[in-house]
Amino acid sequence: MNRTIQHYHTHAQTLDAQYQQVSFEQVHDSWRAYWPEGNDRTCKVLDVGTGNGSDATWFAKRGCDVYAVEPADAFRAIGESRTQSLCVTWLSDTLPELKVVNQLSLRFDCILLSAVWMHIAPRDRPRAFRKLANLLAPNG
Repeated sequence: MNRTIQHYHTHAQTLDAQYQQVSFEQVHDSWRAYWPEGNDRTCKVLDVGTGNGSDATWFAKRGCDVYAVEPADAFRAIGESRTQSLCVTWLSDTLPELKVVNQLSLRFDCILLSAVWMHIAPRDRPRAFRKLANLLAPNG
């Protein structure tokens, strides 16, 4: 396990409490015009580095089919327990590879990386961006 993932795993409870202090709307208001609406479960959202599942929960409660990617086991466990009754599929995967996500053979209407990009080494960013772009659905 790399140091960044280990940090999130070790501090999951503390970070969860901090993340619960702000709403999705507060964090993501700058791109409100692009928020997906998934009234009939046709909207697929990929939340990479989902952490405690706060954003995944928000999307799922609005009718989106959410795939939550979190490599830190403790964080993923918090999110899984929070979203048990929602349409959220939890995956353990990492950028830049996203091997597990790619095996799903899905395309996503929205891909969210919230507080993730800075953890990707600059040399790995072009590859990560290509992987993400290939997962985006037309008009996504």
